[in-house]
Amino acid sequence: MPYAIGILSILLVIQMLSYGKAPVLAATDNSLSGSAGNSAITTNPNCGQVVTGNVKLTSNLICNSDGLIVGGPDTKINLNGFSIRGPGIDSNKAGISISGQENITIMGNGEITGFSSGIYISGSNNVLTKNVNISINKIAIYISGSKFSDINNNMLNNNTIAISSQSSTLTNITNNLMSGNSNAGITFKNTVGSSINENNILNTKIGIFMDVQSSLNKVNFNNLFNNELDIDNANNLAVNINNNYFTDNNCNTSLPSGLCVGR
Repeated sequence: MPYAIGILSILLVIQMLSYGKAPVLAATDNSLSGSAGNSAITTNPNCGQVVTGNVKLTSNLICNSDGLIVGGPDTKINLNGFSIRGPGIDSNKAGISISGQENITIMGNGEITGFSSGIYISGSNNVLTKNVNISINKIAIYISGSKFSDINNNMLNNNTIAISSQSSTLTNITNNLMSGNSNAGITFKNTVGSSINENNILNTKIGIFMDVQSSLNKVNFNNLFNNELDIDNANNLAVNINNNYFTDNNCNTSLPSGLCVGR
């Protein structure tokens, strides 16, 4: 009997300690603010992983597949100074793929390189890309069928095209550096009500191109230098036909003429 009482006493003590012990949670990071800012962080994700919530790289990803796939709204990916490297520009893979989501943030510092699309945004709303170096991809940022894409303060160098926006509205491109993109800096196809402001676009074939279906866009205060053609509005279409607005762009050549400051 004393032996049995002793065993029961030990079990009671263990049970009481387990009730008093706080649960172990993943680390949180207050630098990721917003609705997902108070949730646990996924660190060290794998290539091809579907991610949600707060995600923070803690090492480089070297991928033979897609890099990361956003699987839910209110997701924030912090590259945290690391890189996502892909299998090559002809691979049909994306560094970060966002399809049918909303309220997504991709932030640096960090690099995405070696993909068909560095960042692929499709059918999504409110996507912010900021402070990311996206280089040596076929298209650095590809936007399709999306609304409120905000591309801000990134370095988009040595891609075939830096930014391509198709069938989208309210694509806002501000304060980015785009250099050495072999085909174009920015292309708009059937993109409406968007803005291209205060960017530096250098050393490419066409700095900014808009097709005839792209209308009501504002292109202001950009610097475009050393391009074969700085601005092309729908292959020399008069701007009053598709109602795009070009003001205070510091450049040398445009179709139609007159879209550059003092020229």
